[in-house]
Amino acid sequence: MSKYEIMIVVDGRLSEPDARLNISNLISLFETLPNYEEKVIFKDNLAYPIKKTKVGHRFILNFDLEDVSVLAEFNRLALLNKHILRHLVINESKDRSFRAKNNLKKIRDYEIRQEKYRIWLENKPPKPVGNS
Repeated sequence: MSKYEIMIVVDGRLSEPDARLNISNLISLFETLPNYEEKVIFKDNLAYPIKKTKVGHRFILNFDLEDVSVLAEFNRLALLNKHILRHLVINESKDRSFRAKNNLKKIRDYEIRQEKYRIWLENKPPKPVGNS
């Protein structure tokens, strides 16, 4: 089971009840899932305008999920909703950083780059000394 976080930014020109009502069909996809949590920030100033809007209602949903088909349905519904300015789905169980401890492919790539650099350092020609 993977942990997910979804952030939804709804148009700030809607009232608080209208914003919640507008995305209630999206939230209902996740309410019954294990470890479901919801945080809401109403009338949040955005860092930059999105679709010419500077204020938005921010909904953050956290939950555990096995069947990712629910996420595909969420994506489809979110793209159809005109009042959603932006949405983001994050799988918190995966470490995608450069030096991820549990991502074997990235670790192997890092070791290959490290070995190539070591060989290059050993074989690089010395800097010429003298006449500047």
